[in-house]
Amino acid sequence: MAEPTPDKVKYVFTYEPEFRICAANGMWGGVTPKGDLRLDFFVESFDPPVSQTLQITPGGQVGAEIERRLSEDTPNAAVVTRRVQVAVLVPGSQVDSWATFLTEKANELKGLTRGKE
Repeated sequence: MAEPTPDKVKYVFTYEPEFRICAANGMWGGVTPKGDLRLDFFVESFDPPVSQTLQITPGGQVGAEIERRLSEDTPNAAVVTRRVQVAVLVPGSQVDSWATFLTEKANELKGLTRGKE
């Protein structure tokens, strides 16, 4: 006798021991030669200055800043570093469903933040 066809499916979530949450405030990516979508998630921030020169007051105290070097190559240019945290490969067949999911979640966030601005 054949097994009856189930009328529902239950998904169970488990976490690998290496599981971690990664911060990201930006992403970069594109289509791979195999047709997947590669997304590199990064944290973008200004680098601290490479040096800072402060004045010494007549009383021998540290005073006002005289000079701040933002980089060795171009002293007046700020340096922004993107520290890639993790890359995710999305199968091409899943990109549309991911886009739908992200759009739905973006709309939820807009609804939650409406009026809090």
